[in-house]
Order: sequence, then structure tokens, then C-alpha cells
Amino acid sequence: MNKKKGKPQLLWGSGYKNIGQQAIDFCASGDWEADLALFEAELAASKAHVKMLHSQKLISGKDAKGMLIALAKLEKAGAKALEPAEDIHTSFDIFLNKHAQAGNFRLALSRNDQVVTSEHVFLQAKAKAFSSQLQLLAKVLAKKSLKTSGAVMAGYTHHQQALPTTFGHLMLAFAYAFQRDAKKFEAWPDLHDSCELGAGTSFGTTLPIDAQKTAKLLGFSHASPNSLDAISSRWELEADFTYCLASAMTHLSILAQTLILFSTSEFGYVSLGDAHSTGSSAMPQKKNPDVLEAIKGKTAEVHSSLLAILSLSKSNLAGYNKEGQWGKHEMLEAIAHTQPSIKMMAQVIDSLKLDEKKMLASLSPLTTSLPVAENFSQKYGVPFKKAKAEVEKAIAKGSFKGLPISTADLALWQSPVWILAHASASGPNPKEVEKKAKEILAGNGGN
Repeated sequence: MNKKKGKPQLLWGSGYKNIGQQAIDFCASGDWEADLALFEAELAASKAHVKMLHSQKLISGKDAKGMLIALAKLEKAGAKALEPAEDIHTSFDIFLNKHAQAGNFRLALSRNDQVVTSEHVFLQAKAKAFSSQLQLLAKVLAKKSLKTSGAVMAGYTHHQQALPTTFGHLMLAFAYAFQRDAKKFEAWPDLHDSCELGAGTSFGTTLPIDAQKTAKLLGFSHASPNSLDAISSRWELEADFTYCLASAMTHLSILAQTLILFSTSEFGYVSLGDAHSTGSSAMPQKKNPDVLEAIKGKTAEVHSSLLAILSLSKSNLAGYNKEGQWGKHEMLEAIAHTQPSIKMMAQVIDSLKLDEKKMLASLSPLTTSLPVAENFSQKYGVPFKKAKAEVEKAIAKGSFKGLPISTADLALWQSPVWILAHASASGPNPKEVEKKAKEILAGNGGN
């Protein structure tokens, strides 16, 4: 907060003999700057509040018109027109009183319900934006999946080669993951669809307000039914939204680590574009996956923000508590980490190059062991438990040749192309992968 000489302009303290500026700065540290992200939401909430006051005859038509004109001026000028103050609510009040008769603006209004409402309106818009961004990432992955549906590679469990799969199947898996993340953001507004404006400090007002009207003006289906819950549950808005961010970032981090490993010289399955790699200050040969490593680092920050929001709220007395302001900082920081991470991952995937020959060459013959056991059981009438045991013994001896299976059958069941062609519907069957990738690209796919 910028400091000005003279008595600070506050929404409180008329009876104080001494205003502790150091205490104000300490308690509001970074608040005004953070609040600028909520400017448009605060503007919308302020307009709705003025309209509601007028409709309820709590302010005159002249005063309402003056305040709405002032808010329109502020909307046109932008946040730069505000004077830095203890918080954005104070800045709005200062602006309104300079440009209109706004002495009654704060009727039935508290910073407590203002801040949670502004956060809520802000997050409603962000939820739509993140859902769209994640759907776009899912389509980038589906497009890559379609192009690589036949790129044979080893699938891994426990960091060990497990079964033959394709790179397309891998990309499709993440496409579905990000679609679910998009759905989480789509569901968030429905879960949080009550408007807090009108809750006041935490206990409502004696004035005849119409909170339902305010809610409708702001795009909510209804007003909060309980004023204390409206203020006390602020942390839920932040935590639920930050969980959606954390889920998306966790998927990004898993994808990042997968690509980092597959881009090492030991694997060499993929290579990142120059635009998404960095070099070394000392070693000429280095091409480092810093973008992917940064995503992993940012994921840890988002996880930390979620835990911080939960920790800030766990010991609150029901009602407003100042430490709740730090939840806003954590939420905004998590948003700032997640937005560019999604964008960067989409660029990485789009420019990713594959070495399909190396992927196929690294596939161990032992990855066909399960298909051999499955088909040995089915074709030769051997219980699967026994068939699996026989295959395990053959592997221990170093060859499948000792199994009572014809040479033709064994050769067929060890063919990655045959295995993939016979994979079940959700598996790496190239035709199934292509079908589902096309569904996602057409906007019809999902899980």
C-alpha cells in the first residue's frame, strides 16, 4: 500500500485518538495490491448493491444515479483511477465520495461480505476460463494421440516395462485427465451458487434489503440463506477452487515427469523443442527440460497454497477473522502458477518429437508375457493361474520355448502389433485410441 502524508482515509477509526499506521500496514500487507485482481468483481458487486438500495427505497434516485455514473467512470478509467488505501473496498469508497453523493453507499454493507462476494464473482469467471483452457489442452493431447496411435512403446508399472502400449494411448490418458479437471471447474459454480452480499458483518442488517435481487444481478441463483455461514465459509470458496487448481497441476506434474524421463539420453523416446528447453552455463551439450521441471515446482507451490488455506481456516471462531485475508493471497498465487503452466504444457505437447524406432527397439520381449499367459490359458484350456505359473517358470529359465505352445501361436502372441490390435476397448488398440481422440477433438468425448 502506498503511504501518503496526513491522516489515512479509512472506513473506521473516527473515535480513535491515535491511528496506528504501522499496525494498518502490518495487517494489510499486500492487500491492496492483491485486491486489484478483484477490481472488476468489486465493480460489479458495487453496482448491484447500489441498484438494490435504490429498489428498496433506502437511497434516493438522485443518489443512486450519481453513484452509478461514478462507477461507470471508474469502469472506463480502470483500477489506475483508484487511490491506494487499506484495501480495495476503501479505495472504492474514496472514489465514490469524490465523484458522487455516496454517504449512504455503505448502508447494509460490510467489508466482510464485500470481500467474500468479490472473490466469489471473480472465481466464477475464473472457473469458466480454466475449464476452457483445460479443454483446449485435452484437445492438443488428443491431436497428438491421433498422430501417434501406432507408435509402439513399453507401458510401465513400478518404473519397469510392463506391457506393449502406444504413445497415443499415453497422450489420450492425459487428455481424459484434463477433461475431468475441466469438469471440476464447471461444477464449482454450481456448488457455490449463493451470493453473500447482504450478509453484512456476519449477522445481517436491520434494514429491509433484498439480497435475492442482489444475487440475481450478480448472476447467482439465490442469496445465502444464513449470514453467518456466508461469511464463515469464505475459506470453502478458496479451498475448493484451489483444489481444482491442485488437481490440474498434479496431472501436469505427472505428465511433466513422464516426459522428462522419456527425454533422457537413457530413454530417448521424445525430444523437446528448443523453445521449451534451456542450456547450461558450463556444459555445451545440455538441453534441459526446465519448462517441465518448473511445472513440477509450481505444482508444489499450488499444493502448499491449498494446505495453507485449509490451515488458516481450521481454528477460526465462526464469523469473520482477519487471517482469512491470507487465504486470498494463497488462492491468487495458485491461480498465477496454474494459468501459465497449462499454456506451456500445451505448447510442449504440440512441438514434441518422437523417436518411434528407438521406442520400439527398447521394448523387451518379456512385455508380452501376460498376453502369452492369457492366450495359453484360453486356447489350450489351462486354468489361468497354472498358465501364469508356467510362463513365470519359462521366464526364469530364460525362454518361452519350453512351454507346451505351438511355435506359430507363440510368435503371434509375442507380436506387439497383434497384442495392440487385440487390446480391449479402453486399452492401446490403435483403432480405439483414434476413435476416442476424434471424439474429443469433435467435442463429444469424455469420461
